Amino acid sequence: MKKFFFLLTTLLISFCSIAQEHQLNSYLNKLYSADKIMASVSVAKNGKINFEKAYGTLSYKTKEAQQVNEYTKYRVGSVTKMFTAVLVMQLVEEGKLSLETKLSKFYKDIPNSNKISIRQMLNHHSGISDFTKRGDYLVTRFDETTRSEMLARLSQSTPAFKPGEKAEYSNSNFVLLGYIIEDLTGMDYPLAVQRKITERIGLNDTYYGMDATPERNEATSFSLSTDGWKKLPETHLSIPGAAGGMVSTASDLAIFIHALFSGQLMSDASLEQMIKLEDGFGLGIFQYQTANEILYGHSGGIDGFGSILLYHPKTRTSVAVCANGVNTNLKDVGYNFFKITQGLGFEMPELNQVKIAKDKLVLYTGQFYSPELGKFLNIDHIDQTLMARLDGQSAFPLNPKKETQFTYDLYEVQIDYDELDGNFYNKVTLTQGTNVVVFERQ
Repeated sequence: MKKFFFLLTTLLISFCSIAQEHQLNSYLNKLYSADKIMASVSVAKNGKINFEKAYGTLSYKTKEAQQVNEYTKYRVGSVTKMFTAVLVMQLVEEGKLSLETKLSKFYKDIPNSNKISIRQMLNHHSGISDFTKRGDYLVTRFDETTRSEMLARLSQSTPAFKPGEKAEYSNSNFVLLGYIIEDLTGMDYPLAVQRKITERIGLNDTYYGMDATPERNEATSFSLSTDGWKKLPETHLSIPGAAGGMVSTASDLAIFIHALFSGQLMSDASLEQMIKLEDGFGLGIFQYQTANEILYGHSGGIDGFGSILLYHPKTRTSVAVCANGVNTNLKDVGYNFFKITQGLGFEMPELNQVKIAKDKLVLYTGQFYSPELGKFLNIDHIDQTLMARLDGQSAFPLNPKKETQFTYDLYEVQIDYDELDGNFYNKVTLTQGTNVVVFERQ
């Protein structure tokens, strides 16, 4: 496969041994060699950057590949939600808002707004349906969308469940929280982030994004095909807003999360509320566990971008990965970085990929239906890459792990084929987290 990326390594190791430094480099080089990632990675201790590495393709100018460096900015997707949650908690501390304030105080046309609290929006218990699951999202996501247009869409949506009944991730919560921040601060969301977060802690390369511009050292995103990394179209960031519109560097993110946990952005009491879990959700933050250690942070994905931000309070260690080409599980990459720096028994993974012959791809393609979801899963192939698309969602590539098992690591999706009958597999099982759905060929 054609290689067109590899640029910069900057190592400032102060808390890692020479052996750990070697492991960090060996691990990333192995990911690079196997076409698993294009990214910037940063590790910090006590808010000081100790490891930086950046490699990959920034964009193309004519036919020449422009390459990344440690100052390259990436869309960080849902890591934006941590910035939004910080702004909300600051407003609570200022007495301008309460976690029990009802959404109806601001936007009464949202279904169930008189029963939905700010807390329930922060921890995804509101029942407001996720706008990214709308049938028209694939068409509308590239177009600039005004606040009034987005509010109209959200007002017309059907609730996913009753407020407080359960937890279910929804980007809509944080789009609305962004509007509330604007209402209470008198600033637009980008300016609020700047004044209340980035200027306060000295982040020079973190801001609300626009169209990616290589001249500003902003990355575009790519998806892996049989012919190499192919550029993807961009979602207009007016749509995800305060749920996913930020851009940043890995180093800025590592500094940001340390600032959050060291009292630079809110009180300890507010942080305790933020990290308290309900049904696995904090207030704009998640808890992770690896090697029996507890970490906090958030992941993100938008277009071909992926990100993971982790913090270990016990050792005050930050790990941040910002990618514009992902063909692996970024959460595992973050975990492995953490384990290496802490000497927690890291084992170099096997990255050999199964190859499916082009004339065999027809076995896997077709239309499959789930009565449970009431939706179709369409699987086709472009060149030698299988592409899957669930009704109302974007198509995504499937990477073969075994002859009958494929994954999309960016969103931790696994697809297993069963019941080979002559020329086709007749059953597909889709697994994502704890959700398992069976689809039958139509």
